[in-house]
Amino acid sequence: TSSDKTLVQMWVAHPNKRDDCYPFIIDIHGGPHSSINDTYSPETHILLEQGFGYCAVNYRGSTGFGKKFEQAIYGNPGQLEIADIISARNWLIEKAQADPTKIILSGWSWGGYLTLLSLGKYPDLWAGGVAGTPITDFSLQYRDEPAVFQALDRKYFGGNPRQKSSAYKKSSPITYVNNFTKPLL
Repeated sequence: TSSDKTLVQMWVAHPNKRDDCYPFIIDIHGGPHSSINDTYSPETHILLEQGFGYCAVNYRGSTGFGKKFEQAIYGNPGQLEIADIISARNWLIEKAQADPTKIILSGWSWGGYLTLLSLGKYPDLWAGGVAGTPITDFSLQYRDEPAVFQALDRKYFGGNPRQKSSAYKKSSPITYVNNFTKPLL
């Protein structure tokens, strides 16, 4: 259950050696309009074999949970997704599965973006992050991206960077760069 009582799906896998608490990787899928499903993942098995717990969150914006769930992020990208990821983190800690000092975020594309935004806005919650091809500055990206992605950004933000400058700034990890205190790959 997320901070506003919305139900959010997540997948959790434990390493073979079951301790009380262990380090966890929270895998954040790209998209946002995508989802993590019940499929074989060699990367997940490698993490488990190395003693990490694995969690994948189908945060708001993910597909497969209805139109309202998918479009909930429109107008305020990054905010509900992070609330859902933090709720997953808190659940792992409450269930005595995750060591709260050893939780790492990992994602590519939109997942990389959410990793950076989480590390910048809530640095004390994470041990570090891995962000592949992340969005760092939505306004700068808007100027350089193809028209199809500009249209998506206008949908996500309710307008272009001139019309919605504060929303673009609030949702851009570059805004919080001075808060980064944990290792980032």
